[in-house]
Amino acid sequence: MTDSRRWRQFTAALPMRTALLAVAAVWLLGAVWSFDEQRAFAAAKGFSLPYLLPLVIDGFAVAVAGVAWAASLDARPALAARFATLIAVLASAGSNGAWAWLRTEKDLAAVVLGVAVPITANLAFEVLLAELRRRIQRDRGLPPPVAVPYPRLVRLALAPVQTFRSWREMVLELTSLELLSDEEIADRLLAQGLSRRKVVARTGLTDYTVRKKLESRTNGNGNGE
Repeated sequence: MTDSRRWRQFTAALPMRTALLAVAAVWLLGAVWSFDEQRAFAAAKGFSLPYLLPLVIDGFAVAVAGVAWAASLDARPALAARFATLIAVLASAGSNGAWAWLRTEKDLAAVVLGVAVPITANLAFEVLLAELRRRIQRDRGLPPPVAVPYPRLVRLALAPVQTFRSWREMVLELTSLELLSDEEIADRLLAQGLSRRKVVARTGLTDYTVRKKLESRTNGNGNGE
């Protein structure tokens, strides 16, 4: 690969890499801010080890987020880990909101800010995970995660009920594959002609299981003939 081609590839990827770094920075800053607020909350309530509150609440969020991150590196959605991350973020937002309510003597603006920061950080993390998973699946030659289109604002304004119903049916149809088990997904992917390696990477099943499925399909086709 020539230097000019490497430079073109680097400059082409630079905007996305910069955006992902910015998203990661937003998540990190939100985590630091939330840690400081919860530590102050626990100290004001007289806890002898105030730093344990953010370590438990935000630490749990970081731990399950790490599981989701590792799953994304393997091109898996990790819905359970992401749902646990959501629960932890809601707990963190509730703690920050309660502290802002008490500290500012019921100032609604401060409460909104306290709740919004951990939620914003989690949204940034979800964006990072989605893009990472999409890029990994593309590099492995796998189909990307289902892209969910959003309805146009003009249609929502003119016919909100009809537009929402049509959009809901379309999303359910597009994401129906995600509701299937790994075994069912593997059968569909093998029927589409994907290689064993790609099916293993896509479903998380063992190579032995996928190989047995492939042999079963081959024997079944041979008997049918």
